[in-house]
Formats: sequence, structure tokens, C-alpha cells
Amino acid sequence: MPRFIAKTILVAFFLLRSAAWAQESHAEKHDSVETEDRPLYFPEIEGVFSSQFRTAFIDVPVWKRLAIDGRYYGDDEANIGLLGANWGLKLWRQHIELFPGLSVTFGSALSADQGLRTAPAATLHWGVRKNWFHADGYSAISLIPSQRPRHAHEDEAYTKYAYLSDGNHISANWKRLEDGFGWEHIAVREDQEWKSGGRFSIALTKHLNFVAFILAPHPEFRCGLSFHPPIEKD
Repeated sequence: MPRFIAKTILVAFFLLRSAAWAQESHAEKHDSVETEDRPLYFPEIEGVFSSQFRTAFIDVPVWKRLAIDGRYYGDDEANIGLLGANWGLKLWRQHIELFPGLSVTFGSALSADQGLRTAPAATLHWGVRKNWFHADGYSAISLIPSQRPRHAHEDEAYTKYAYLSDGNHISANWKRLEDGFGWEHIAVREDQEWKSGGRFSIALTKHLNFVAFILAPHPEFRCGLSFHPPIEKD
């Protein structure tokens, strides 16, 4: 546990330091380059960790509605990364945001009897924000089979499509507080796994939030930090 806490502190420091550099870079370019409400080069960064699972992402707008997207997921069985790009779309008076994209998935299985390989993937990040209501989510699916069944031989074909849906939530916000219901669906192992539970977020500054999840059926507490552009409310 002390080692886990130390790793969490180091990751949090890295995220905050990266965010500070990005904010300084954005301040220098703000007068000449920006989009409607996603300032160019101003990243969105989040890292959430527990003793069982860890996830982190960074999303950096680079041109008009185009953004570079990188994500990491890890547990006791596998480490998985996604790197690609997405394009932002706005619907219903700009209250609904859709970010379809393409990524390359890569990773390594920590158990010798499970095979993963590099593969292209389709991704979708979505969000809804209206007054006190806030919902958000992310899904990715490999476009070609990228997994071997457990205990398969190395010469056997990849037959399973990897899929994950993480960070999904429906929440209500009041001033600095946000509370609601969260869920995830992970299908990058032999057995598909659903988890759901409560989500809590509190704004520490206009750019930085503390985020926590309490998930079931196997009790798990996750917490971390989220760095983002200023949130405009109706």
C-alpha cells in the first residue's frame, strides 16, 4: 500500500506539472490561436487509480475541432494503451458533444496464457451538459480481432474483438460539487466485466477537480485528479 500511495503521488505531480506547462503555453498563444470553446493546445488530463485498476487520459486540441487523444488502462492482468485523434461535433444548441475518433491500441498481457496484439480501434467520447445536469462517457472497440482466447497456443489465430467503455457517468452539479452514478464495461479479458456505483467530484480550482468512484459488485474505491479548461455553465 505505501508503494501504491507513492506511485499515486508521483503520477499526480506529473499531471499537475504537465498541466502547468500546457497552461503557460496556452497563455502565450491565446491571442492568436483558439477555437470556440476548446482552446488550442490546452489539454484535458485525468488520472484515476486504485489498488486494483488504474486509468489515465490526455486530450489535446490541435486544429479547429481536431484533437490528439491518448489513454491508458491497467490492472493485474494487462496494460493497454490507445493513441489516436478525434473530431468534435456539437448538437442540440451545443449542449451535446460527440468526439468520434480512430486510435491504435497496443499493450501487453501480464499473464502468459493471454494474447493481445496491436490493432486499429474506433472510439467515441460523448458528453452532455445543461444547467445542473452533466453526463459523460467513452468507448473504444478494436476494428480487427486483437485477442486470443485464454490458454491458446501462440500459433492460434486472434478471434476476439477488444472493447471497453470507461468513465461513464450521469451526474448533478451544485456550485463546486458534482455527484451521480457511474459505470464501466471492460471486455479485454476472457470474462467481460461490468462495474457500477457512485461518482463524486469537487472543483479545487477553475481548472482542477478531485474525482472519486465507489464501484461494485467487487468493492473498489478509485480517486484521482482531473485537469480541464474552464467549464462554462448556462
